[in-house]
Amino acid sequence: MFTTPAESKYFTASMDTYVAKYEKASSCINPRDLYSDKPARTLTCRNLAGATGDMQRVRLKDGRRRRFLHREAARLQSFPDWFEFSGNETQRFNQIGNAVPPLLAYQLALALKECYQMEEQFTLATLQIKYFTLKKQN
Repeated sequence: MFTTPAESKYFTASMDTYVAKYEKASSCINPRDLYSDKPARTLTCRNLAGATGDMQRVRLKDGRRRRFLHREAARLQSFPDWFEFSGNETQRFNQIGNAVPPLLAYQLALALKECYQMEEQFTLATLQIKYFTLKKQN
């Protein structure tokens, strides 16, 4: 965010004009610009690889805008830097935008694992109580 990668693609004047018209026509309250001091918006394949007006972009201090790089989008989605995406730029953005963020998937898996372990313990405890209750009755 604080340095601009050499491979960055900056918006042209016509793209900036298009964005301004798009935001005005859609009564946009929160533009899709990413700022270093604010939380990022939700990333989807539509706003990563979509039309200029709907695209996520980085707003630089000098007022210029640039497109996200696929690696930046992947980091926001919690993909590790070693993870490789295949295909052209649009295909990589689609893979990132359609994916469940890895850290979210991990936390969800832990929560499910905990639920199943609790159910298993509960079932085992219930069986033990029933066993000892029956044993006492006999």
